[in-house]
Amino acid sequence: MVETEKIDFIKGQSTAQVDLFFNLKPISEVEREGHESLYLSGVTSEALYTSYQDLLEVMPWLYKQGARTWCDVGCGVGRSCLLWSWLTQERAIGIELVPERIEEARAACRSKNLSQIHWIEGDFSSPSRALPESDVYFLYLATGPQLDALLAKIKKRSTPSWVVVIESHGDLKPRLQWEAWWLAPTANRFSLKSFRHDPWVQVYKTRPDHPVFHLEDSWETKSGLLPQDLALHPNPLGYLLTKSFLKNWEIVIDERGEKWTMETIGLAWHDMNTVQGHLPPRQVSWSRENIGLRRIPEEGQYAQWSAWRREERLFSYLTHQGISGQRVKLRKIIISPYDELEFSDGVRVKWEDIKKWEELK
Repeated sequence: MVETEKIDFIKGQSTAQVDLFFNLKPISEVEREGHESLYLSGVTSEALYTSYQDLLEVMPWLYKQGARTWCDVGCGVGRSCLLWSWLTQERAIGIELVPERIEEARAACRSKNLSQIHWIEGDFSSPSRALPESDVYFLYLATGPQLDALLAKIKKRSTPSWVVVIESHGDLKPRLQWEAWWLAPTANRFSLKSFRHDPWVQVYKTRPDHPVFHLEDSWETKSGLLPQDLALHPNPLGYLLTKSFLKNWEIVIDERGEKWTMETIGLAWHDMNTVQGHLPPRQVSWSRENIGLRRIPEEGQYAQWSAWRREERLFSYLTHQGISGQRVKLRKIIISPYDELEFSDGVRVKWEDIKKWEELK
């Protein structure tokens, strides 16, 4: 049971007062120079960390739903974990990359004798680091590869859990809506007290029993997926985006009778109708009929070209017909109806016509 007196106490205090209650240093006392200090240089604590008042909107409700463990991935100085364990007397897990922040969290935890909080120092996006078991996962300020890895790990959980999201940059909730088909938004909305891109806390529930998981598992053993395969997925664009941080997959575009490949690294989207590639830098209209997916061969000439494209290497080439290119990069790899390469200078050359390559340092 969450005691009403504790809720009223937090509601009656400012953020600075609650920080003082938990023995957390005010930002004015923290050195902000150097590499990754307690706070990021030029960023206020209000932007970097979520306020207690905002957390208080959703925590009592989650406890009533049966949540007993709270996990903050990227916990900073541990505000959310301290509040959860102090309110509920239940377990919390804080994961943080910056050592100074996690040490501040540990000191505050010791001062309040909150022994049920477990602190983990390290990079949660690392493939070797398993995501701890928890009833609730809190997402704030996770972006890029870190968010990719976090969503992939939450998605693999075999038991349902809540995911609490506060929008930080304006692109997190749209991404979850388009990509994370396995998250079901709850009907409850909780208003934020502090200013954010979105004025609401959104709570999702994972769906580990969704039948599409079996479909995706069966695809993992395949060397490629045709457009008609992807059309079986309720969110094929979202499935493609989950591959956007993997080096062993590429997209195949069937465009006006020609098939060419696009590197998934750096893949992005503007709306539900387009895919934006980085290599090559092309915006492609999305449909279930013209985009497929395949594994990049591990060996051979194509594997080398794919690596050069991903690494954006500069090179010169010469064909048997005397066509040459100087200090160019590889953009398109065409696989049908002819095997061709398109370079950054716009020239196309058939694979078989290439006589000589020279990589430039």
